Amino acid sequence: MNLNIYVHTILYSKVSFNDKTNEEIFPRCHVLRKLSVSNTSARKLVQHIFKDIISESRTSVDKIIKKPAISQNLQLQKTSAVNTTNFTDTSATLFEKTFAGFGFETKVKKKHVAFNGCNKLCKASSTYKENLSKFQLAFTPDKIRIISEPEVFKTSKDKLNILRRLRKCIPLCYNLLKKTNNRTIFNKLTYYTKFKSSGERSLTKQDLHQLSKLPVTQLTEHLSKMLQLYTTKHQVYLFLRASLKKTIPIHLMWGTKRNQTAFHKNLKQFLGCRRYDKFSILDFTKGLCIEDLPWVKGIYGKDTLLQFFKWIIEEYLFVLIRGSFYITDNGNFKNRLFFYPKKIWSEAVAYGVALLLKQKRWAFHSSEKHTVPPYFAVRFCPKLNGLRPIMKLRNPKEPSSKMSFNSISSVLKLALQRFPDSLGFAIKDRSDIYCKWRQFLLKLKEINAKRWQLYFVKLDICRCFDSIPIPKLLRIVQDLLDRAGTLDVSIVTKGKLRCKIHHCSQYIVDQLKFFLRDVTLSVLSKTFIKLNGIPQGWLLSSLLCNIFYGHMEQTHLFKVFEGINHEPCLLLRYVDDYLFITTNQDKATTFLQLMHSGFEDYGCKINPKKTCINFHPNFIDSQVLILNNEEPFHWFGYIFPTCINMNKKQIKQTGTNNFGGISMDLSSYQSTRRYRDFMSTRSSVTIYRQCSIQKNMTRRVDHMLFDPQITCRKRIFRNLYEIALLGAIHTVAYDLHRKDIYKDPLIINIFINLVAHRVWVIIQRKFKGKHFLSNSLVKWIFFKAFLVKLKRHHYYKKVIPSLHRQVLLNTTRLQNSKKWRENRFKMREALINFPVTLCKLKT
Repeated sequence: MNLNIYVHTILYSKVSFNDKTNEEIFPRCHVLRKLSVSNTSARKLVQHIFKDIISESRTSVDKIIKKPAISQNLQLQKTSAVNTTNFTDTSATLFEKTFAGFGFETKVKKKHVAFNGCNKLCKASSTYKENLSKFQLAFTPDKIRIISEPEVFKTSKDKLNILRRLRKCIPLCYNLLKKTNNRTIFNKLTYYTKFKSSGERSLTKQDLHQLSKLPVTQLTEHLSKMLQLYTTKHQVYLFLRASLKKTIPIHLMWGTKRNQTAFHKNLKQFLGCRRYDKFSILDFTKGLCIEDLPWVKGIYGKDTLLQFFKWIIEEYLFVLIRGSFYITDNGNFKNRLFFYPKKIWSEAVAYGVALLLKQKRWAFHSSEKHTVPPYFAVRFCPKLNGLRPIMKLRNPKEPSSKMSFNSISSVLKLALQRFPDSLGFAIKDRSDIYCKWRQFLLKLKEINAKRWQLYFVKLDICRCFDSIPIPKLLRIVQDLLDRAGTLDVSIVTKGKLRCKIHHCSQYIVDQLKFFLRDVTLSVLSKTFIKLNGIPQGWLLSSLLCNIFYGHMEQTHLFKVFEGINHEPCLLLRYVDDYLFITTNQDKATTFLQLMHSGFEDYGCKINPKKTCINFHPNFIDSQVLILNNEEPFHWFGYIFPTCINMNKKQIKQTGTNNFGGISMDLSSYQSTRRYRDFMSTRSSVTIYRQCSIQKNMTRRVDHMLFDPQITCRKRIFRNLYEIALLGAIHTVAYDLHRKDIYKDPLIINIFINLVAHRVWVIIQRKFKGKHFLSNSLVKWIFFKAFLVKLKRHHYYKKVIPSLHRQVLLNTTRLQNSKKWRENRFKMREALINFPVTLCKLKT
């Protein structure tokens, strides 16, 4: 029995425009609505809940009573022909003698021999009595066939057989059938959520037509107000607690009020989980006294408890949550979950769809049958000022798919490997940023200048995916595949050698044309057509976007870099985000004007609200954000310096919190002010906890932050200190959520030593063992960071003296290795202040 519960399974419940009342919390197919209120239905519900236990008990009994053992006792040979029509007394006597040892009486009637269990059986044969009384033996000339329980004819008076240890659950199940009422639960939902909805009826096409006639500003304002009407987790908890108290009384379920309070406390902890967390059935049973539960008795009480709790959580509690709320994540709050009443969510989506219709990005489908063309199921993700549509393909059956989308993606990536210029200035990951930034700095170092002022331009393409013209995209893909020619790919497997040649260029273009010609969208049981662009969230969307804008950059933007050999510049693009860096303000102004003028042949327009620069151009838009020259520049999780001083030994950079070099951008933590939104908890096991925290820290260790050629030592110490602080915050957040504080100093010390050693190994591996950081130096910084963080929480007061001793121990090791004198002043300056962005961060 799987006891793990993944939180993401309750997300994105079905909501329909056609649900007039939104009161169908428990659907008609649910077992509680199928069964009537009676004792027989309660017995059936018990069988449904404990079907795994009942099946296990039957299989265990079937292993004891085997068919070969019975056939050996009967010793009937095929050679002894028996005339079934003339059944003699001697044959009947034979059966009576044969089954006398089993304690059964025999009654012979024509062709069938029925056996009824004898009342006077010894304790040893009680197992045979419970099971063999359910069999009927059919006598034929060749063999004796055993008919199992489903083949036995039952009369209407026969009762359902339930194990004795499960019979005390019948009153509880009867109460569930009696008290579970959609109308009563919906009244409690309206009371505890306290929402007011204007849409009391089904939203039709006419309503959407009327909404689409409203001005864009009015639609946007109303949509932003609707998105603020989510239900808090405390209100959800109060609603669930009231519903459970109504349907599950104390005397039948919990036995004592203490057990009920403990379960409600565990339920509240579950509602505080994030998107990728994992909760266990055992976590719901924490604090329960099993002896007080009236329906859990005997040596099998734990199995009964877990099986019932698994059903009550997955098939009752989760159905109650999914039927009452639409649960979704938010683009601005990472993994935090938001609970919207379904009526509120359906109205918010209606305004979102009306806004898309108003902007002529979507249109109504001509017919309601959307199964012929491929359609995309759409879910909306809330963001700061609206909804982001995320699409997923649902029926990729036509045309006959000889090649999957993964194969198409692989072929396009192989073609791009042969012609990397087709991607333009696109970057794949952080390693590409490091390589290009390092080349840029080394070119600046070759020029005889002591100081460089950097000018930054950050841009964002408006509606990146929606503005791509499909015919032009298909022509670009066709040209790329034609230039790539023949790609030789060898895959060695076991078996016979087979040679196959696939001419897939035209097939790929035809398949893309088929899926992108009329993008049919399914939203809340209604169908629409996407008028232009490619669907966001599709498997091939990002790749096609990079190919398209790479072609645009080859056509228009390469002119910007002509004649700049003496003044290097850098242009980076991640999907739709541009970053331009140069030492010439005129070049930055030219690039800004060129991008803001747009490229009509590619449908590219720049969003002025997301444009950010650090200089004052000749022309200025009121919506463009202008930063100070001395302020650091944020992009892609990094903070770039704005001024660089050249030196023979080292490149000194300023503009990043008074330290030279690139640092981590921790401003994203200020948006939610909770580190809990950036992590997931899946187990309380110590090993998993350590692996999770270690993985979160080691993924931040990259070349950009620790390269001594482009980053000064003081900045490297600061970057390492911030990584260690994030690890300490992660540890506290993990422990507080699981309510399992590790107070043993030995465990904490071993954990910090292992993580620090792992980080040091990764740094040395990236720089081939030539980095100046030593193992003792890394451990000193890590123990110092954990000491600073854990001192703020009284839960870890027993660990603080041990951390002090570890800091002194590593200080002694550094003094013995003669590295303390070289680095102590820089280390103390780097570690003197707690990061401002992490000061108000809650765990």
